[in-house]
Amino acid sequence: MAAGTSIAQIRVRLVKSSGSADRVATCGRKAIGRRQWRTAALSFGLMSCNALVGISEPRGSNAASDTAGATLGTGGATGSAADAGGLEAGAGGETIDARSLEGCGLEAGATTGPWPDWPMPNIGAGLPHPASYDTSTTGVVRDRVTGLMWERVGDGHEDTAPEASAYCRRLTLGGCAYWRLPTRIELVSLLDPAVDDPLFIDDKAFPLTAAYDYWTSSLAAATPSEEWVVNFGFGATRHGNVMSRARYRCVAGALATTPGPGAPPSRYVASNGVVVDTRTTLAWQERPDGTLRKWPEADQYCKTLTLAGASAWRLPSMKELQTIVDESRAHPAAETAVFAGTPASPFWTSSYDKNGALGPANSAWQVDFDEGATKSGFVDTDMALVRCVR
Repeated sequence: MAAGTSIAQIRVRLVKSSGSADRVATCGRKAIGRRQWRTAALSFGLMSCNALVGISEPRGSNAASDTAGATLGTGGATGSAADAGGLEAGAGGETIDARSLEGCGLEAGATTGPWPDWPMPNIGAGLPHPASYDTSTTGVVRDRVTGLMWERVGDGHEDTAPEASAYCRRLTLGGCAYWRLPTRIELVSLLDPAVDDPLFIDDKAFPLTAAYDYWTSSLAAATPSEEWVVNFGFGATRHGNVMSRARYRCVAGALATTPGPGAPPSRYVASNGVVVDTRTTLAWQERPDGTLRKWPEADQYCKTLTLAGASAWRLPSMKELQTIVDESRAHPAAETAVFAGTPASPFWTSSYDKNGALGPANSAWQVDFDEGATKSGFVDTDMALVRCVR
């Protein structure tokens, strides 16, 4: 179990179903239409993208079995059309240990509401918890940092959020039958802002990833008809209407609820202007100083900061800063009882936007705490706030 994880068991209801929606397929990084797919299917011997790489898709249809509710927890997204069935955390039923989901071999603690109970994998020199993947099991990727297990090649279709959720619930892969749509922060963990590729993901570990939005199961607090998506074409985290169409990649891992709005009380320890996240092990500047800075100034500010007698502060990566977004709130999307003085404004990260309009050396990522979305800013002209980390 990840360091600092205190949740050993969660209560879930498992609703197993089979079936496969009639979908328009894609293979590779570009969508193909129905006529093209029919032609391609004949050429491929009526195999889908998953079948081409040795992954068995669920067959049959049982719409009635997809009616049980799934809840992510009152501290994060709570229910949605996309979660109309499958894995329900904290609602009673069978007790499932995070390590004992049958056939899954999981080593991670639970993802609790919108917060990870594991360190955030990072890309880049000098950053903690370097990303590392195990692809030795056919069809799946095990994240050595988070302990989560991922569908290596996504379904390859563009579907609504409910259709994507239903596909994941029916999936059996890598000996595991308990797949689901990932939460926002789980899918963010796969972003790779530094990889030398147009895509924001390690495409050796995750081949055939498309430059599209990918669904999560997390609701947008400000717009309940929308759920968070992660775009692996330009790296952004944003939200979209659940009935629009996007790609999806399923995950296996435990979920737990929070007892109410906000993070569990034991998660954060605050002292002398510093907040320690006991799950990710990151130490945060409790209160920003309120000064808007260009990126070089923000970077230098953190490098020279001394707080609570400690130095060696830095700008957080784009992924690290998203771990303290409270997606159950908006305007600001932050737990202000813990992170005092957090306005509904953009904050700089250390992650360059390699596909930015002015090139990789001139754009860097920001996390906007108005709703929690990410965006790119020009390092020499744009101004944003700073919250340092160590």
